[in-house]
Amino acid sequence: MSSPLRILCLENDLADAELVQDTLETEGIACKLTRVEAECDFRAALQQGGFDLILADYTLPSFDGLSALRMVRQQLPDVPFIFVTGTLGEEVAIEALKMGATDYVFKTRLSRLVPAVQRALREVAERVERQKAEEALRRNERELRQVIETIPAMVWTALPDGSNASINSRWMEYTGSSATGLGWQSAVHPDDLKRHMDAFFASSAAGLPLEGEVRFRRVDGEYRWFLVRGMPLRDEQGNILKWYGIVTDIEDRKRAEEARLEERVRERTRIARELHDTLLQSAHGVLLRFQTVSQLLPDRPAEAKERLDNAIDETANFITEARDAVQGLRDSTVQSNDLALAISTLGQELRTDSANHQPAFRVAVEGEVRNLHPIVRDEIYKIAAEALRNGFRHSQARGIEVEIRYDNEQFRLRVRDDGKGIDPAILSRQGGQGHYGLPGMRERATLIGGKLVVWSEADAGTEVELSVPASTAYATAQRSSWFSRKAKA
Repeated sequence: MSSPLRILCLENDLADAELVQDTLETEGIACKLTRVEAECDFRAALQQGGFDLILADYTLPSFDGLSALRMVRQQLPDVPFIFVTGTLGEEVAIEALKMGATDYVFKTRLSRLVPAVQRALREVAERVERQKAEEALRRNERELRQVIETIPAMVWTALPDGSNASINSRWMEYTGSSATGLGWQSAVHPDDLKRHMDAFFASSAAGLPLEGEVRFRRVDGEYRWFLVRGMPLRDEQGNILKWYGIVTDIEDRKRAEEARLEERVRERTRIARELHDTLLQSAHGVLLRFQTVSQLLPDRPAEAKERLDNAIDETANFITEARDAVQGLRDSTVQSNDLALAISTLGQELRTDSANHQPAFRVAVEGEVRNLHPIVRDEIYKIAAEALRNGFRHSQARGIEVEIRYDNEQFRLRVRDDGKGIDPAILSRQGGQGHYGLPGMRERATLIGGKLVVWSEADAGTEVELSVPASTAYATAQRSSWFSRKAKA
């Protein structure tokens, strides 16, 4: 059973106070009514407190309702205050409501008292619940902020234009620079800023999560690699309202990857040299046999024929073994699921083998490849290999850059050097140097349903760009027969 409603009643007429109490209790509102009529008694009751509702007449012999209302709003602002009076002009009633009165009821119409009290109590309950919810929200925000500050990474929120809305203190501790608005860009490596912003706006346009690697400047001036990830928050119409993300230090991981890559390059270089020496020895042996045959031919033709047949067989076996050995060495990289690593490994080898110089070489990867078909992967690798060989061997490039992008629409490979360029005559007839040349590269692009675009300018460099639709690039094993038919055609 609920406790009686505690009411402070400012009323000089005892009969009117009793009528008010009877009216409430008749409608099922149990109440404990304390009646006062003097200002001093009213003040003492307010100081004592503990009231759920205040009812007051407007006019009293030695006090007035408006003065009582002012006291209540100063001392007990959350307690509802209702005028119960005989007369109250419209202007006075409006003024009373402006000052904070909850309602007013005429004594001649006490039937309105119960609904007025119920509404006042309901508003108080709603206000209390709202205040509790707001306090809980503030408490949760404080706890969330504490959690964010303890995360061993930079946590950020950004607006759709790329400006920061907030970031935890680790950003300031690491960079020592401002994180508000676009101030964070001052800590980004100059070579990474445009690429990162292009990726951000591309993700915003496509409505996809953001993920990319960026170098940020530490407070001491050193740059380190970080992985930037973000998720968009949308409204009901799908528009992006804000980005939430995290920035994680991956410098140590990248150094470990580079160390593993260098080890692979050294191992493959050692194997290649051993293979080279073995092939030279085999070739020398075949050459000696042919020399012996040439010496026997004038005097002993039958023996010469037998030795010639043996030498031919040995030569055929030598060619087969050499081809298989070279193919096996290549496939040990090409068949790796990590296409970017395979291309990077080849580029590092070609760079190491450059006769006159070792140009700068960089591989940038955006996105994450999934289910890249083995035949597609192999053909992409071959196209990249030819473009890299041309870049390192023919153009005498000062620097070579490879960009690999994966998304839900297409796979894209771009190989660019800043060398001497391809002869316009060669480019116009779709010829070219190298084992496959440009025609072979275009045929391979066509085989996997892709498109190859080659741009070249004298003394400015060459760019080879391959794009393959996702429907082909990410084909599953069920499509192997289609690729096989295309390969045999």
